[in-house]
Amino acid sequence: ESMAVPAGVEANIESFSLGNIDFRNMDTGYTVVMDVGLPAGYLNLDQLDQVTIKFETDDYAVRTFTVNIDANNVINAPADYDIQIVSTKVMNVRLFGEPEIVENLTSADLTAVIDLANENIVEGQSTVPVRIEISESGVVWAVGSKSAVIRATAKD
Repeated sequence: ESMAVPAGVEANIESFSLGNIDFRNMDTGYTVVMDVGLPAGYLNLDQLDQVTIKFETDDYAVRTFTVNIDANNVINAPADYDIQIVSTKVMNVRLFGEPEIVENLTSADLTAVIDLANENIVEGQSTVPVRIEISESGVVWAVGSKSAVIRATAKD
């Protein structure tokens, strides 16, 4: 893309960000359309308003695993509440990534973590996000967002 920069601004910009791509949404044949936004004063000489990004995922593998959630998977719970998991204690997790990693994983390599550090916990039931951690490193991720229902009970 060609662009013009405001006078007095260094013109050797090699790149700029269009935004972030959430890998939890990336699955087979994933394509995303992003708006091209430039900083104030910059001109888009090509009049290119959007770009389409298609990820080449033909060589990637997909598998579904069963992952257990239990009280040991709840971290950063507020000290003044007892936390109980109300929803199902088992969830299906779809993994996507390099075949040599995905094909060698087992359910034991996955942990469903409920991190309450940034959650506003009040007495009663609430739905909270579940983060899937994978013990193996490399190009592999869990597809989709996961959540669980918890019950918070104030401690006496």
